[in-house]
This record gives sequence, structure tokens and C-alpha cells, in this order.
Amino acid sequence: MGLGGMHARCMWKLRKGCRASPPICLPEALDSWMRQSQPIRYRRFAMTTKPEAKSRILEAVHETAGDLHRLGFIDKRKMQKYDVLCMEPIPEYGAERIRALRKNLHLSQAVLAAVLNTSLSTVRKWEIGDKKPSGPSLKLLNLIERKGLDAVL
Repeated sequence: MGLGGMHARCMWKLRKGCRASPPICLPEALDSWMRQSQPIRYRRFAMTTKPEAKSRILEAVHETAGDLHRLGFIDKRKMQKYDVLCMEPIPEYGAERIRALRKNLHLSQAVLAAVLNTSLSTVRKWEIGDKKPSGPSLKLLNLIERKGLDAVL
């Protein structure tokens, strides 16, 4: 906290004698806005957000956070939190999709297992449909599909 209870990074300053509104600290205001889970109420109506609007809002929040990061008001760690919040979810990979990916890359099951740092039996079970990839393996499969094998080697 800096002067007058504000962050030293805050770009808004309290004018002397102005009691119209408290000083605004953008990083804190953005954090508190993101933590709100209840809809905003106007008079008798409650605003509900649709899935389309939520993605536009998250896009706007991420863009604003990126601008604040470039200006030095948000540090790298906080920006990473906004990046994670605004990331698209990773799609599930079924047996056919994994087999098609492996064949498009001209890899054997053993080589794919080595690239993903898993066992050969795990890749076999994925392709049979007994198991589904999760965690780091799912992320790596998505990365390989989007950017190619060179992205992980």
C-alpha cells in the first residue's frame, strides 16, 4: 500500500477536496469484479449472463489485463492468473481421435508413448477406449494436434 491507502502502481490519484467517490485502484477493482459471483441487479430485474456474453466479457477482461500488464500495473504472476481464467477448455480425446492423430504423424504407439512420457500400455488403452487421457497427457496431445510434433520435441 502506498500513499493514502492506494497502491503505488495505481494510476488514479485522489484529488484534494473531492468527496464524490473513493480513489479507484484498477488492479484491486479488476480483482474484486472477477470474484463477484452474483448477478448485478438493476431495480427489479436481475441481469443474467449468457454463455456468449461471458466469453466476450472474459475476452475484454483479458485484453484489459494485458494492457495493464504492458503498462506495468499488473505483474507477471497476476497476468498468468488472467491467462488461465480466459483459456479455452481442452477438448476430450477419444480412441479414434488419438489413433487418427498418431497415424497422421506416422508414429508407432511406442514412439507416441515416449513423446508423451507415458507407457506403451497406456497409449494402447487410450486407442482401445479403456482409458482416456487426462492432465498433462491431454494437454500435450492437444499441443501436438494444434502445433505439430516439433512443439514438444
